[in-house]
Amino acid sequence: MVQFVSQLIFWSVGLPLTVLLIAAMLRGAYKQYPVLFIYTVAGLLLTVAGMPAYVAFYFYHDLSARKAMAEWYAVDEALMEPLAYAVVISLIYVAASHVRSRRQVMTATIGGAVLIALGAAVIHHNAQLPNGVWVTLWTRDLNFVSEIFDLGLWGLLLSTRARDRRLLLVTGGLGVQFTGEAIGESIRSIAAGSHSNPLSYVGSFFYTLADLASLYILWRCFQDRPKPTQKLAKVYERRPTGGADKLKR
Repeated sequence: MVQFVSQLIFWSVGLPLTVLLIAAMLRGAYKQYPVLFIYTVAGLLLTVAGMPAYVAFYFYHDLSARKAMAEWYAVDEALMEPLAYAVVISLIYVAASHVRSRRQVMTATIGGAVLIALGAAVIHHNAQLPNGVWVTLWTRDLNFVSEIFDLGLWGLLLSTRARDRRLLLVTGGLGVQFTGEAIGESIRSIAAGSHSNPLSYVGSFFYTLADLASLYILWRCFQDRPKPTQKLAKVYERRPTGGADKLKR
């Protein structure tokens, strides 16, 4: 029952936040962050589509309900995790615009991401376990790797002289999500091994809290439009120094 209440809280808060985030991005940000926009829309659609399976599981707890929820969870994660990877990689591509070896950096990043995802799937896949069990371990590893890529993205952004405030906030919001989900998945994996329901609730709490915090950060990021002073500062940064190039009063 505790998990069901937690799920209801996530739906009642997370779904409106997701709709607000999509609406804010539709003002124009979706053009600059198309992969993030697709990821957000896909998350909303998959959450709504999976609600019947979760409700049936929380109310009936029979074998068919457990199997249906585990299968849906596996499908949901199999779709969302590659999209999360793609979001981080797309942001790295934007942040690496000043790097001369941009193509090499992206090739190494994409190749490494694919190899890690496949390797983690091979290690954790077990046909004797329900899909939801080994998928939880797989997504835990992918969230951890996504957080590493997110930290690398922060390094790229901080190395640039003209820092993009919005991109920094997007990176921070995703970092909160990946870190919280990795912690939550780890706790739930320990709880599954020890058959501890209270520990499983703690893991679900971390997971849900991280997702809601990330949605809120991203919504506020795209809700706030760049101030005129920021645009003017960019104009000055592009202008070469010299008296002839100063703006006239």
